[in-house]
Amino acid sequence: MGSVASNDPRTAPRLLCTNCYYDLQGVPDPRCPECGHAFYEPHVRSFWEWRYTGRREALRMLLWPPIVGGLLVGGGLLVPPMQPCCAAVAVCVMFFGGLLNDYILADRLEYTRILRSPDGRRSYNGRRVMLRMAGIVAIQVVAVGLLVSVFAGIAATLR
Repeated sequence: MGSVASNDPRTAPRLLCTNCYYDLQGVPDPRCPECGHAFYEPHVRSFWEWRYTGRREALRMLLWPPIVGGLLVGGGLLVPPMQPCCAAVAVCVMFFGGLLNDYILADRLEYTRILRSPDGRRSYNGRRVMLRMAGIVAIQVVAVGLLVSVFAGIAATLR
């Protein structure tokens, strides 16, 4: 079994096998003793460092699609001739950029959960990623609704 040095890979990076999540810290050979998977330490470190998501980064990834989409829709409400164009761009941003961003965020949160596990023995759970993504989308829909209602109120006041 692997041991855990820290819950934050940025202060003491954990070197976990990308196949079975065994803690490879101090392993002399470039092969996982648990599953036999060959590894190259710099690649494994970069794999986990890219997937680790801190709170600030997760919040940024969570909020950019609804803010951009809400501002575009709101801008269309404030300038009526631009309304169809702003709505179309907002839908594209929210649907294509937002869903891709949401999947990446959910995926990175799942890997962060693995890194923070006390024994490093949790496995990747695709179902949990999809459930987490559904929650992220729900939060974003509520945020867009709030932004659009604020802009609708401003537009009604200006008319």
